[in-house]
Amino acid sequence: MPLGKDADLGQLAQRLGLPVIPVLGMRPGCLNHALLTAKAVRAPGVTLAGWIANYIDPEMAVADQSVHALKERIGAPRLALIAFRHEIDSADVAALPDLEPLA
Repeated sequence: MPLGKDADLGQLAQRLGLPVIPVLGMRPGCLNHALLTAKAVRAPGVTLAGWIANYIDPEMAVADQSVHALKERIGAPRLALIAFRHEIDSADVAALPDLEPLA
């Protein structure tokens, strides 16, 4: 993601020595996008600490198969799976995984 004319989030993570945890939108075509994202994160030597599957398309027929395929191919742990919701409330937010131990 660009931060300006000559900088992006990957460069920022590299300079700060921070790992990256992409949140991957589970929708048609997401496998290629997710694998390219993982490759781009690692290219400058940034650590891919894990990934989060975010179900954003309630009609996606093969979402579970896509998550399984990513688990086999992305080379980093799946840290969370966020189910699709038409609306989100404080209880949904409270149920999200605690990623604090990764800090």
